[in-house]
Amino acid sequence: MFKISIRFMDIVTGLDVSTKGHIVAVDSVSPTVFVISEEGSWRGRDKDSGEFLYRIGNERVSCYPTGIDISSAGDLLIGDTHGYRFHVTCYGSDGDFKSVFEFPQLNVSRCCGLKITSEGHVVTLAKNNHQVLVMDLLYV
Repeated sequence: MFKISIRFMDIVTGLDVSTKGHIVAVDSVSPTVFVISEEGSWRGRDKDSGEFLYRIGNERVSCYPTGIDISSAGDLLIGDTHGYRFHVTCYGSDGDFKSVFEFPQLNVSRCCGLKITSEGHVVTLAKNNHQVLVMDLLYV
């Protein structure tokens, strides 16, 4: 076991690991997605490991990030609740913005988590509505 210090993060609301071994964490305060490499303190190095690779997102795109998942294509999908709507913002594995999807038929607040099922559905939990939401995904 080893640890990676991430002093630049405040409140983590989502966490995933890419097929490349990158640790992808959502900070709801910044609001930002941080991508961090996973490297070898398990090889006996006497220091914190991991290297900050890049950050994506801003207040205009993902105001209140609440969850993350990585698609089979390696794209980062970020769940966001603002304006009482659930949004999914898609970034490529290189961190470039691709698209944003809104689910206007849902009036929700305080969603947490985001997962994509093997069938391509988006799943999140609306805490204030006491509901698990399963939605069709516009992109997989």
